[in-house]
Parts: sequence; structure tokens; C-alpha cells
Amino acid sequence: MQRSRRNEVLRGSARLLFPLLDRNKVARNFGRLASTVSEFTYPREQWPEQARVLQDAREFLESCVRFTVRRRTLIALFSLIAASIPFIQVWLVVKQNEIIENQAKFAEIQVYDIVARSMTEGDRNARLMSGALLSRADLEFLAGVVEEAFDSDLSVVYAEAGVNAAARRLEDAAFRGPLVRAVVGAVQASARRDPAERVWQVASPMLEQIVRDGEARVPVILRLSSRREATGDELDEQVDAYIVQVGIAMRTYLQLARAAGHEREAWELIRRFLARASAQDPPAEAQQLAYRTALEQFFFAVELERDLESTTDWSTAKTDQSEALRQGIEKAREVLGEDGVSWDGLKLQLGVGK
Repeated sequence: MQRSRRNEVLRGSARLLFPLLDRNKVARNFGRLASTVSEFTYPREQWPEQARVLQDAREFLESCVRFTVRRRTLIALFSLIAASIPFIQVWLVVKQNEIIENQAKFAEIQVYDIVARSMTEGDRNARLMSGALLSRADLEFLAGVVEEAFDSDLSVVYAEAGVNAAARRLEDAAFRGPLVRAVVGAVQASARRDPAERVWQVASPMLEQIVRDGEARVPVILRLSSRREATGDELDEQVDAYIVQVGIAMRTYLQLARAAGHEREAWELIRRFLARASAQDPPAEAQQLAYRTALEQFFFAVELERDLESTTDWSTAKTDQSEALRQGIEKAREVLGEDGVSWDGLKLQLGVGK
């Protein structure tokens, strides 16, 4: 019983899905109609009845119509399926792209985690290597990192409780040193590939944040020089590296601004940094070399190193470093004027005679 019902279902499905097989019925009905009509060749008294002729003709026409409708229905069905395949493919592509995007986001989160651990939990060498790897990252990627790491809400604290936390303030600066180095390296690498204006649009906000952060952070580090005996030599070295990197970032900012035609804008930000720096007392001996090197990196670029690719070979230079530093200070003085910047104070800090 079950087998017979299953066979009936299969036969019904086959007749529904493959109506072209119904052409046998068309042929049978046509044969029956032809046989009936052929009887008109017999003597009159043997002709078929009118009702039988009409019945055979009606069955033949019905089978023809049924065959045509089923065939066209099947064609329409397959046409709809064929037409839906591109839409299904598009839907699959969209879903695959979503999966790929989610995988990329997950991979990016993993990269963030690795970089964050290296920059915060790793030793000095781990930070240096992380900074070197970040210097080959896209500027857009670094822009987000710098925006958060140098956010003004995370700026230094000037309250007494903050100043007394000397080790924490120095650790904050040491952490930012490799990150500043990575930004400078990424800007220089991008400037070799892309137009200066395009690099400026992406990199200038990062460099501005670094310089603004250094404007507030470097004086605090100088004030903490008397408390640095409580820290280790490794931390001292990393803090000195941060101070130097701030000077290099300011130099890179000026060089990139020149290349992109935004030098006036750059000088306005640099004025604030120099005004704040010139108001400080000369740094302690422990920080004198790092602080002097940082400002030298900038003032050498004012006159001698005018583009991102230029470096000074002092063995063949027409002037020595002391004279080049003095010339750079005078050039900056001509551009910025006397407003807000104590040029004599800067010269005193750098050991440059009047």
C-alpha cells in the first residue's frame, strides 16, 4: 500500500515537473480523432455519430491546450529560477564580504592587542621593535592610535599630587617615545610614495597632537629632573629618547608643512612650543644632552634640512654644528619675531652665545 502511494506521488510529481511527457496523450487523442474522422470514408450509414466526433475533437484540443500550458509553466518556472541565480550570487557575495570584514576586524583587534601589550608590558627592546613595525603601518591606522594615546584628556597633571608621582609621569613619557618614532617613520615613508598634500591631510593632525602634548609634557619632565634618582637607568634612557623624538617630530612637521605649502600654519604651532620651552630654566645636567638634541633636530631643519629626505653630513658641511644651530635660531627668530618667545632664554638653554 505504501509503495503504491509512493509510486503515485512520484508519477504525479513527474507529470507536474515534466509536462513534456504529456505529449503522448496529445498523440493518442490525435490518433483517436483521426481514426474517427477516417470513418467518414465509409458508406454513409457507417459514419460515426456527431457526438463521438465532437468528443474526440474536444479531448484532442484539451490535451493540446493542457500540453501548451504545462510546457509554458515549466519554462516560466525555470526562467524564474535562472533569473534568481544572479540575485542569489549577489546575496552570497554580500554575505561573504560581511564574513571577510568581520574576520578583518577580528584580526585588527588582535593586532591592537599585540601592539598594546608590546608597548605597555614589553621591555625596551619590545617597544623599539613595536615602534619600528608601526612605522610601516598605514597613516590612517596610526591616526587612530595617536588620537587616543595623545588625547588631551590624558595630558599631564600639574597638581602637587601629580608632580609628586614622578615615576608615573616619566613612564607616561617613556611609553610615548616609540610611538612618536613610529609616526615620524610612517610620515617619511608615505612622503616618498604619495603627494605631500595628501600626506599632510592625514599626518598633520597626528604631528600637531604630538607637538601639543610635548609642549605640556616636556616642561613637566624637566621639573622632575631632581626626582629622577628614584627611577632606573632604563627609564631615564627612554625618557631622554622621548624628548629627542619630540624634537624630531617638530622637525618633520615643519618639513612636511613646507612641502605641502602650509608653513605658516606650522610656525604658529611651533611658536607655542618654543614660547613654553624658552620660559623654562636650563635643564639639569642629566637631561641637558637629550633636551639640546631635541631642539637641535628642529633648528637644523629650519635652514639646512628643508625637506623630509635631507640630512646633514657634518663632515662635508660648510659650517659646524654650533654655527648651524645659531643660524637656525636666528632664522626662526626672523619668522616668529619677538612675540612670546624668549630667544635669549633658548640660547642660554642650548649654550649658544649671543
